[in-house]
Amino acid sequence: SGKIITIHYPFSKSIEIAFQETLDKSKLIFTGFMKMITGAIGLENVSGPVTIMKVTSDASHYGFEAVLMLMALISVNLGILNLLPIPALDGGHIMFNLYELVVKKEVNENVMINLTIAGWIFLGGLMILGFYNDITRLVSG
Repeated sequence: SGKIITIHYPFSKSIEIAFQETLDKSKLIFTGFMKMITGAIGLENVSGPVTIMKVTSDASHYGFEAVLMLMALISVNLGILNLLPIPALDGGHIMFNLYELVVKKEVNENVMINLTIAGWIFLGGLMILGFYNDITRLVSG
């Protein structure tokens, strides 16, 4: 309905609810990402900074709480994506560390460099796709 209601909880209950909401949103983001990888969701749904600004502007019409909720969702999204096993991200470093822990030797430096470069290329392509989709949406109206 577009109505926003405020519910006041005791501090301990609010922590519990915040934790559960973060968990639920994390699952939703991870599921969406997996659907994008499998092709169930098209790459046209990848957005960039223009869409983020538009959504933030739209949220601001509903009040400060809506903007805070959006900021929290974006933060959780960035946290989840940062943990993906892409070598240029923290998840990639975790992957290298787990490899070293299991194999008991360091990752070959050239392999690590090449995988990190590949990760940056992938992330750059993702950013370009987000910008492209934003521009396409702006042009098509």
